[in-house]
Amino acid sequence: MSTAVATPSQPPELASLGEPEQVFDLSAGSISKDRMFCAITCVVGVVFCFALGVPLLVCGIKPFGKSAPPPEVCFSVGGVLAVLGMSLAWGAYYCVYGSRWSTGTYHLYRDCLVVVGPDHNTRKLAWDQIGPEKAPSSLNPRHTFPVDAEPDLDFNCWCADHEALASEIARKSAQARWTRMLTPIVAAKIATGRPMPAFLVYDSSVRV
Repeated sequence: MSTAVATPSQPPELASLGEPEQVFDLSAGSISKDRMFCAITCVVGVVFCFALGVPLLVCGIKPFGKSAPPPEVCFSVGGVLAVLGMSLAWGAYYCVYGSRWSTGTYHLYRDCLVVVGPDHNTRKLAWDQIGPEKAPSSLNPRHTFPVDAEPDLDFNCWCADHEALASEIARKSAQARWTRMLTPIVAAKIATGRPMPAFLVYDSSVRV
């Protein structure tokens, strides 16, 4: 879930904006369940590769058993398994820790979104600049939002808070875009003196 507005503390350059409504620190949040599953799968693969690769490398140096394979077979197969095991070990580390290197902190204000990157660079976006979320890629799933006249706003799905953050960005940006679209219409209605259309909304959660 999102952190309290006082934790983590906001950078000094954001002090003029006041207190944010919400803060999402993706670099410090818990890892998402699917990424944890990926990390566990990598660890299992590491154990399997080294359980097969290490005996083969030892057999290549000093053959053992009645029908030991030739040294060149032991070194080639064992070497491939060892490299694969180390690659999976790096994958497990990246799933748990390394993936946080490219994440940042998202400060949600009433009028804008401020993203503080890992290198402390700050990006300020008005809510009506942010468009609807793009369809995620199957190979590299990320949350990607187009931004008017600027590079896309995107972040990965490693942190458990990623869905809550994406939902808040989508909600606030949609509300701001609708407000921008409807404001000229409302102003024109007021200027012409025509009555505004009225809608009766029934809230089923309210009991009389």
